[in-house]
Amino acid sequence: ILSGGTISKTHVYADNGIYNVTLTVTDSDGATNVSTRTVTVVNVAPTANAGGPYYCRVNSSIQLSGSATDPGADTFTYKWDLDNDGIYETNGQNPIYNCTKPEGVYNIVLNVTDDDGGSGTASTFVNITVGFPPVITSFYPTTNPIINETQSQKFNVTATDPDNDTLTYRWYLNSSLVATGRNYTYISDYNSAGIYLVNVIVSDGYLSTNKSWIMTVNNVNRPPTLTTNPTINNTSPRTNEIIKCISGNYNDPDGDPKVADYWRWYKNNNLIAGQTTDTLDLSLPGLDKGDSIKCSQMVSDGQSNSSWYNSTAVIILNTAPSATSASLSPTTAYTDTIFTCNGTATDADGDTLTKYYQFKNQSDVLQSWSTSNTYNCGNAGCDKGDTITCEFKANDGTADSNVVQSNSVTILNSVPSTPTLTPIAGTYGGTNNVINIVCSGSTDADGDTVYYDIEAYYDGSWHTLEAAGDGLYNWNISTLSSQSIDLRCRATDLQDSSSYYNPSGTITIDNTAPTITLTTTPSNPSYSRTANFAFSADESATFECKLDSGSWESCTSPKTYTGLSEGDHQFEIRATDSVGNIGMKSYSWSIILPDPLILHFLKQSQSGQNVTLALNIKNNATIAVQNLTWIIYTGDGANITGVVNLNASGGITIFRQHVYNSGSYNLIAKIDYLNQIDEKDETNNEKTLSLVVA
Repeated sequence: ILSGGTISKTHVYADNGIYNVTLTVTDSDGATNVSTRTVTVVNVAPTANAGGPYYCRVNSSIQLSGSATDPGADTFTYKWDLDNDGIYETNGQNPIYNCTKPEGVYNIVLNVTDDDGGSGTASTFVNITVGFPPVITSFYPTTNPIINETQSQKFNVTATDPDNDTLTYRWYLNSSLVATGRNYTYISDYNSAGIYLVNVIVSDGYLSTNKSWIMTVNNVNRPPTLTTNPTINNTSPRTNEIIKCISGNYNDPDGDPKVADYWRWYKNNNLIAGQTTDTLDLSLPGLDKGDSIKCSQMVSDGQSNSSWYNSTAVIILNTAPSATSASLSPTTAYTDTIFTCNGTATDADGDTLTKYYQFKNQSDVLQSWSTSNTYNCGNAGCDKGDTITCEFKANDGTADSNVVQSNSVTILNSVPSTPTLTPIAGTYGGTNNVINIVCSGSTDADGDTVYYDIEAYYDGSWHTLEAAGDGLYNWNISTLSSQSIDLRCRATDLQDSSSYYNPSGTITIDNTAPTITLTTTPSNPSYSRTANFAFSADESATFECKLDSGSWESCTSPKTYTGLSEGDHQFEIRATDSVGNIGMKSYSWSIILPDPLILHFLKQSQSGQNVTLALNIKNNATIAVQNLTWIIYTGDGANITGVVNLNASGGITIFRQHVYNSGSYNLIAKIDYLNQIDEKDETNNEKTLSLVVA
């Protein structure tokens, strides 16, 4: 230790007692000093441990095991209170305990005393019993098992015995002994479905314990079978027939009834899509003569399905085509008509058919059997009043079908051909109010003179413009209201009329001037030299504008006029639509302008360098002035500003004080210095003032 200080040391004494502690201090020069102190170490009582708890059988004995710990190097004396009466009557560290008492749990106490008289106690108990049952320490399965029929289930347990007795194992299935030993395997079959109690009893010869499981064996259905294959009811079918698959004999090993049949059909060993019933229509597309057909059947008991069972195949035989109908068109015919005969036929084999036609006039053949299905009456053989028919048959390359006859058509007078019509569209009216209508171009196969009928639909009904005329008509529509008008015409030979008023067209009559709407106008009166107008029309139009006595000029919305004079003004606008109808609109308003002016700008008073300025402003107009700005340029850079309102023909005097340094100054006063107000006269908006300050 350098130049003084404190040193600390620790020492553990082996036993209690009185001890002298000596400290010797020696400095660097060899000088020493000695100090002695007496230390008394007191005894610490021992800590007792009685062991246990203890177990023994009635009328047997066990050895107790006592112990103690003490921080000193003491020796110990052990005494036991074995009857729990508070008296330590039994000496020794590990005495024998005789289990002669009845079954029960008994407290015992150990007292340990060291050689210095310190003591400690500890208690435990002795459990006296006739014996202890075995203990199952593990088992399998850990949960209640669920298996299916034909599956097996293993069970096992591991057990110990506190008394080390020999153990035996007995396994019971629903109270019937089925195995011994630690393991048991249950094997199921198709008749095992149900719920079972599996119980194992472990015994030491005196006492026993058990473990049980609830085992579920699920039913496993066995699929049904067919003891004979299905058969097809017709061994020589044709393509226009329906065949049926006859079921094979059903059998189910579980005795379950048949719930459902499932069917398939095969063509040349290829599955026919979509055919899932016990019948097959051989006229379906894709089936043809020579195809090999078989059916396949699967049965179900509602839980499982059988495998598929196939029938013996049958071969489809050829079927001749069948002519079903013939129709002759058109049904209204004339001497120049070209007839068309359309026949329909079917072939159960799906063969390609060739169609044949024959045309007749009454019993006379006009055109004998051929593949052409048209006949032109204009060539020869047809006259008014004749009756025309056709006959039809089909051939599949092997055989003809039956022959069918069409409807009869009587030759009528030929009507004139369809004319052309102009115009068929357009808008008319205004300056374009005469429509030149032309219906022309019709011919007549009988050589009859052709006339024309022209009609127009307006005001809710059809009106004849020209009947049996030459087809030229000039129509003045100036008196008609604005509307859509349908035009139509037809040609006639005064016996029959063509086209039934075809062709037709729709034109538009527009005799209505556009309506103009002014959406933006200046206020009346207005206090501005600028006027803004926005406008629109209720139809497409071009606009012209005019101000006061000026000229009309083309314009678009919006239209703005600037720099207008004070007084009355009139704005006029006209809109012209596509056919020349003109709509007009006007707007009148007055412009009234304020007229503020500076009457006086002078020095009101002066006290030393403190000057009071007076600015007198007057409004010469008969309207008020709002937010009139004013400014005084003081000449020394410190300007004074403000805003005032003036009544009509009113005035105001503004006083302002300002402190100057000695010197001469040129002052200027202005009104509306921001140019925010349209004024009648702006020549009196400024005054000057010269000022000398001593």
